[in-house]
Amino acid sequence: MGEIIKTIIVEDDTVNIKLLKLLLKKYCPEIEIVGIAKNAKQFIRLYFEHLPSLIFLDIHLGGKENALSVLNEIPSLDAEVIITSADATHAMVAINDYQVAGYILKPVGVFALKKVIATATHNLRMKRAVRNSIAALSEQLIAISTAKTIFFGFKIPTCSLIPTTCSL
Repeated sequence: MGEIIKTIIVEDDTVNIKLLKLLLKKYCPEIEIVGIAKNAKQFIRLYFEHLPSLIFLDIHLGGKENALSVLNEIPSLDAEVIITSADATHAMVAINDYQVAGYILKPVGVFALKKVIATATHNLRMKRAVRNSIAALSEQLIAISTAKTIFFGFKIPTCSLIPTTCSL
């Protein structure tokens, strides 16, 4: 089993919540459900409370609430989002405009769930690798500016600096 993935389920239907929890527990042991939201307000509160890596998001949350619009209210959203919906109408918008990891039609099936979890976990690993690389590079990068030039260099254990010049 890999790293535990903190997850929020955003769903207004109790039966769908129970089904998703059952499937995740049985087939995706790396998923830890840290919260369940039944509306947009609960979703936003839970997101900032737990900062999950993964969100299962139903598009229609009862009434006129559209969960996709809620994503716009969280500009720093750093989680992988998996849309769960009984309606494929919003699939292309969700995938193209919101860069979600996947879209599962309800009722959620095991094959579709495992496939989209694999995509989301791959995306999470890639994000972590990029963050680690940026952190490692930023510790080694040196920039020295003059009036017309910025000198960039990297600290390397065997030599003190590899210079690169950028003229302004």
